[in-house]
Amino acid sequence: QHHQQHQQISVDEFHPETSMNDEDADVLNEPLSITVVKNLQIDLPQQAKAEIDGHLSLLDGSKESIKNVKNWLLQHPTPAIVCQYVVQVMCWMSSSAQQLQTLYLLNDVLHSVFSWRERPEKLDLVSQTLSPILNGALLACCNVKDHEYNSKIIKVINLWGSKGIFSEGTIAHFLNSIAQYQLDNLVSQHNQQQQVQQ
Repeated sequence: QHHQQHQQISVDEFHPETSMNDEDADVLNEPLSITVVKNLQIDLPQQAKAEIDGHLSLLDGSKESIKNVKNWLLQHPTPAIVCQYVVQVMCWMSSSAQQLQTLYLLNDVLHSVFSWRERPEKLDLVSQTLSPILNGALLACCNVKDHEYNSKIIKVINLWGSKGIFSEGTIAHFLNSIAQYQLDNLVSQHNQQQQVQQ
């Protein structure tokens, strides 16, 4: 299984300038890539990961399934670490529909934990943990050829901005990173087509 192949990589190694304990700053100089997020070392035993995988498999596209998994997740002793693992799993998913359902799950979780904050601008532990790694999962969700699907991802990110879940700077990072990723893919596809024609 791919989960056992993760190298031991920590967020701090890639962003020593970013303190995860900085209460009010969640802006990253460079959002983490898909590859980095895929290989993060997450402090969960294999049994716990298997249990989370089982709950994610219950997501069937209904609001009820998202609500049930969210409630289970938030009752976990370490919801922030569980969410970190969920983000990582998103990067490995091959199904766009599955990725979108998981993004909707995280969206519901982020809205729920927003109420945990002492002040709106002071990140709760879940949001603080996900801030540096969500970018990788968002990029993994992107599909250059499906604009309707991409618009759903952008809508969720903009919702985080309007609700103040992440700072304007972090939202801008997410959106700019996606735009650059899509542009790079389009250029790559164009170059491949040119080579075939030659």
